[in-house]
Amino acid sequence: YYPSSFLKLLLAGFMLVAFPLVLALVTSAIAVDSLASRSQSAVYQAVQATQSSRRLGELLTAMERSARQIVILNDRSLLDTYKISRKQFQETAAGLANLTTDQMQLAELDAIVATEDQIFAALSNPELTTAALRAPVGRFVELSDSAQSIMAKSGQLIDREVESMRAAAVDIRRIMLWQGLALVPVLIFLVVGFAMLVARPIRQIYAAIHDLGEGRFNTPVVVNGPADLQYLGERLEWMRRQLIDGEQQKNRFLQ
Repeated sequence: YYPSSFLKLLLAGFMLVAFPLVLALVTSAIAVDSLASRSQSAVYQAVQATQSSRRLGELLTAMERSARQIVILNDRSLLDTYKISRKQFQETAAGLANLTTDQMQLAELDAIVATEDQIFAALSNPELTTAALRAPVGRFVELSDSAQSIMAKSGQLIDREVESMRAAAVDIRRIMLWQGLALVPVLIFLVVGFAMLVARPIRQIYAAIHDLGEGRFNTPVVVNGPADLQYLGERLEWMRRQLIDGEQQKNRFLQ
């Protein structure tokens, strides 16, 4: 099947050759954009987790300070200050739980929250003496160690995300390389095929003109191609028949 004109044939061939290139560019752009979005999200999440874990440690320190003041001064009115820090602690812990997917880190975070609940329950119990509060308050050391462990795991999370992004970038680069290598023979096939498709009617026209110039009128002129080139072949065929008639008239005149 040929288009209606030689220009349309050229345009169709250009689009046919350009389509694999455009497809490869679009695929590469989508892959790079996906990697960039994933990297941005992963880095943001890792940074937020690190900041939250650091904030968690700071709030535990502030809560421990308030709890020890309650024990030392035997002043339960300081519990209001503790509650303010505790509210921020609970919000930070909830945010950190939403940010992390590491099961060990989540279990450690749940243990910190549960232990703090026990400490707060002891501090809120008016029946407990100052001596009885020393043991629960002393568990803040354990909570601080756990907070440091969570902070270290958050740093490791950043390292894992960076390594994951590096591996993803290597995979995308390898896919693009194989895609380019696979594209080369396809483009060669399309270019050669299209060149043969374009050259065929031109070659037929050239052969017809050459035969007419050499005085060989026995071969009919047939041009397969776009409509405008087929029309040109028809006009050459009309010229061939006119030359044959002229040659016959000349021969009759000479006879």
